[in-house]
Amino acid sequence: SMEKYLGYKQHYVQTFISPIIASLMMGFASWIIYQGTVVITRSDLLGVLLAFCVAVALYMLLVIIFGVFSEEELLGLPMGERLVSICKKIHIL
Repeated sequence: SMEKYLGYKQHYVQTFISPIIASLMMGFASWIIYQGTVVITRSDLLGVLLAFCVAVALYMLLVIIFGVFSEEELLGLPMGERLVSICKKIHIL
């Protein structure tokens, strides 16, 4: 009914599929980093901290690469101008 009355069309790939794929990739990478860190250092805390930091950065990178956010939406985020500048320098936006 939203499409009928408002003319709004839901973009399922951009809204649901791409973020799910990005989160699965992030989760797998985080698990690998956590397991590797625990095996090498025997420290759960260091494993969690390292996996968390990598997960945040990797998820943001993946949703930008998959086109979940447009440049205009990124500019609306805190420090969005800096983020867009970095993305353009590494050619992902």
